[in-house]
Amino acid sequence: SIVVGQPDKPTSVELTADEGKFVACWADPARIPSGRSIQTYRITATLGDDSFTKTVTAAEVVASTSCASPKVGVEVSSFDDGTAPARGRTYAVAVTASVTDSDSAPTFGGVSAQSTVVPLGVPDAPTLTGVVVSETTATITWSAPANTGGRSITGYEVTSNPPGFGCTTTQLQCVVTDLIRGVSYQFSIVARNASGPSASVSSQSFSVATTTTTTTTTTIATTSPPSTASPTTTTTPQVVASRVAQWTQSSLRGAIGGKVLQSSTANATVTHTIKGRSVTLWFRAGPKGGKAIVKINGKTRKTVDLYSAKNKSIRLTVTAPTKTAKSSKVEVVVSPSKNRKSKGGTVVLDAISPKSTCSAGCLKNPAPPKS
Repeated sequence: SIVVGQPDKPTSVELTADEGKFVACWADPARIPSGRSIQTYRITATLGDDSFTKTVTAAEVVASTSCASPKVGVEVSSFDDGTAPARGRTYAVAVTASVTDSDSAPTFGGVSAQSTVVPLGVPDAPTLTGVVVSETTATITWSAPANTGGRSITGYEVTSNPPGFGCTTTQLQCVVTDLIRGVSYQFSIVARNASGPSASVSSQSFSVATTTTTTTTTTIATTSPPSTASPTTTTTPQVVASRVAQWTQSSLRGAIGGKVLQSSTANATVTHTIKGRSVTLWFRAGPKGGKAIVKINGKTRKTVDLYSAKNKSIRLTVTAPTKTAKSSKVEVVVSPSKNRKSKGGTVVLDAISPKSTCSAGCLKNPAPPKS
């Protein structure tokens, strides 16, 4: 619309997002009242049902502009009410001009078409959905923040108190192993983008059991803090149904089939059936190796120590207790005990074979047991 005595609307509004602010550029109105010049501009930024204004003089626009000529503009790092643009929120921005001085309660002319901009900043905290504890392993899960600060999330960082456990990942899960029995832990997580880390969200404290159990798990969870620019933490409990897989399959260079099956959960058991009485198993030993109990047809035949100062392969051959067995049910159990030098308690199974070599009938890439 046309306002008598005032300029037409500015045109070609362009907005550029920056950290906690934005730059607005525009072309001056095609029509300005004869003999007058623009004295004041007003930028109106609408966020939902709220509107925020930034009023500047023509001199301020000239002095602060970073726009390509002939456009003029201004950097908006604060509004007239003293608040700053909210990072990660979408503003609809329009510009209008006046030939009246800003000190004289100016009347403004036509309003430009709206353009949108999302000021940049750190993301909100992620939502921590659960910490599932099984023996000395904790699985921390979370969901991505709704407000990413106008940038893509580049990763998540999980830390512990006391320190020493955690991970950096782009996934929404972190598995921490080899927790110390009898120690209380609390995990915290932040999301990160190119602007930096979010506020942190922390779990409740929990203690790792001093004695071993079978498949019992404890679930502890929290909700993340509300959307805010200032770092906050919360420990509101919320029960979440979840389960930790006791055995996981992963790729390993040098493994017979390229993949191994591993677990650090005490008493975790994986079972395979092999034809014949004699069975050969290959394990991977290392600084975090535990002890593996090998049973055949329900009878313990051997406990093998998988601790080694250096990573290496260990081969073990065992025989079924009865001579009439045509097939053997082989069980590999993670022992609750370990070598006192070991820094962990992990059992890594490489392959199982009915022969002394991994040839016909050899089970490479052993799979985890089904739930």
